[in-house]
Amino acid sequence: MVTKRISRNALRNIWLVPITFFIMVYFYFVQYTVTSVFIWMIPSIMIMTDLYVRSTQGEKDPQLEFTRHVSGDNFFQTAEIKVELVIENKGEGTFRGEVVDLLPKNSILIMGSNKNVIFVPPAESATISYSFTFNIRGKYEIGPINMMYHSKNEVYTYVDQVNLVNHFTIIPLPADVSAYPTLVKHLRAIGGPFPSKLNGEGWSFSGIRDYYSNDPMKWVNWKATAKLGKLQVNEFALQRSTKVLIVLDIADESSEVLERSIEVALGLTEYLLTSSCKVGIITLGKYVTYFPPTSSRKKMVGISHLLTNVQVGKIDNRQLFRKRLDNIVSRLQSDHEVIIFSSMSDKNLVDVLVDTFPLVGNTTIFTPDFTRLYNVHGESKTGQSVISSLFYFNRMITTDKIVRRGVKVRYWNPILGLNKSVKIQGRF
Repeated sequence: MVTKRISRNALRNIWLVPITFFIMVYFYFVQYTVTSVFIWMIPSIMIMTDLYVRSTQGEKDPQLEFTRHVSGDNFFQTAEIKVELVIENKGEGTFRGEVVDLLPKNSILIMGSNKNVIFVPPAESATISYSFTFNIRGKYEIGPINMMYHSKNEVYTYVDQVNLVNHFTIIPLPADVSAYPTLVKHLRAIGGPFPSKLNGEGWSFSGIRDYYSNDPMKWVNWKATAKLGKLQVNEFALQRSTKVLIVLDIADESSEVLERSIEVALGLTEYLLTSSCKVGIITLGKYVTYFPPTSSRKKMVGISHLLTNVQVGKIDNRQLFRKRLDNIVSRLQSDHEVIIFSSMSDKNLVDVLVDTFPLVGNTTIFTPDFTRLYNVHGESKTGQSVISSLFYFNRMITTDKIVRRGVKVRYWNPILGLNKSVKIQGRF
């Protein structure tokens, strides 16, 4: 909707009329000089005549059409987002004014500007190019477009907003995870990213080897036998996939720990999918969300979007929460490797985790280093030390109970990342 108002230039001219009027009254009643009155009356009449002529002049309005091109829909944090805004004037009037392409709060401009003063004659176009970056994960939008322009006679100013919006998603940048943070010997026991050559027909051809007396004749590779002059048989490789379930406890996490946990979960998922493992995701908070285990790297986009929308939320109805979690776990077999990221600050939730997920498979809880977890704003160093010590002893008691129930616990520092900060805690 276009808003029409008198321009600043016109207002300035209008205010000159009463000023000259008061000056004329002053000279007439105080100075008693009729000549001065007529002298000051002349500019007043000129100003009023100019305003009248300007306001009665016919003027054709511009008609703008906007087209916005964005370099993509999904971006990692700190990635450059390029925008090109094309403005085409299809009206008969000239556009002269300001155009503002609205951006989300906390956007950081890299090149150009989203706020420009432009001049677009009829049947011509102008292009505004700029780029920015955004560091907070989530879904956002570019737009709408605000514009303000003056009439040709500069008597009126028009304010308008064009509802052109482009949506984009900021995806957390996966952390660098270069190793599987569990025991390798256990992985080899249940399969995983370790191909096993078996004396039988597997999923794919592996190679050729010499014939043994107990090999079936149907395995003989006759072409290789003829070439080498001795019996050769085909060998097949069977690669079984480890099923990994990553669980994020987001019910009572600090924002820093939550962001680092999401980045590590994404990095770990990417690493495991590259290693031909099946990976599933569960988030536990106000809502319970579940992404079934998959070995397809194409599903990485879906997992990224799931973790992008994760927000800290306390559990309101624990009975309903437990029902939803049990419903998900009941669909899973007991052959998973379960990795839980939790601060273990909620004892009731920890009991639920320890009771539920060992039924799915071997469970490991990764919990942040207590020295980095709590930092109470406004507390003195002594107060911080006391709070940290109390939390440390409280969590050591909780950890001991968890380990006694067969669940592994490891500490990690969200600042250093998972690779550098894993410490083994408990009885393996």
